[in-house]
Amino acid sequence: MEVENKVSKRNLTPKNSGVNIYNFNYGSYVIENTNKDLYLIDAGTKLIGAQLTGFISKKFGNRPIKKIFLTHYHFNHNGGIAPIINAFGVEDGVYTNGAYSVQDRSPYDIKDPRAKVEMLKAISNNSVNYEYCQSNTEFDEGNIKFKFLAPLPQYFQNGGTTDNPNGSTGAMILLEYGDFSMIFMGDIYHESGILEIWEEHTNDIENVQAVAWPHHGDFGAAKDTVVDPLLKLEIAMIETIGSSVNTINFLTGKGIDHLWLKSGNYTAMKCYKDGTYDKLTP
Repeated sequence: MEVENKVSKRNLTPKNSGVNIYNFNYGSYVIENTNKDLYLIDAGTKLIGAQLTGFISKKFGNRPIKKIFLTHYHFNHNGGIAPIINAFGVEDGVYTNGAYSVQDRSPYDIKDPRAKVEMLKAISNNSVNYEYCQSNTEFDEGNIKFKFLAPLPQYFQNGGTTDNPNGSTGAMILLEYGDFSMIFMGDIYHESGILEIWEEHTNDIENVQAVAWPHHGDFGAAKDTVVDPLLKLEIAMIETIGSSVNTINFLTGKGIDHLWLKSGNYTAMKCYKDGTYDKLTP
């Protein structure tokens, strides 16, 4: 992987050491810090998880995953957790929002419970630490930090259930590396829910340079009231869904760059302690 010739609009000096962020598919993100530790945020479906194990093995070897963060229990986000755990193991644990899906519409009514059982079986069989987290739970990894911005305490279920995993019981996770910060928004894409989180985390969001756009690129979150509080937002990582072209047009109109994940590929960026970043090409 090489740095593109086009650098970010604030990054004028080539750099080597930084944190790499890869968007593989279905909301799954692999993060490699400067110590070569690997972190995972979501893992897609069971099929995507199997493909993701191949991607990780080829690119990073058979290193264990240090931590897995799970935003919510839809099968297209947690279905791939079991293959990852079984393939690589997890050093520290799996950390999640703590509200299991009981959505009753197809295919979630069948696939969500199945993904939950397979994930918990892999966690048990591999003796992996497993914890529910709520807003303000922090993980200081030495050179990078992770912080749960949601669920807010009033929505935290601590292992309970929800019929709307994309709602306020879902997790958002902030990554900080020096002066660089990025929010992984999971599938919380309704304007009211996002604004409620922003209100509780004003100091956390004012210096954010990047976001993993919610709900795979959904245009539903493309609102001035959602984006404008992110005062330094420069780039969004999004995926290809029906409304993502409209999302790209919205971002372009706001002067915000994007990385657009196309089918069968991945996108990536390298971020630096001074708050800048570079797009990476496969």
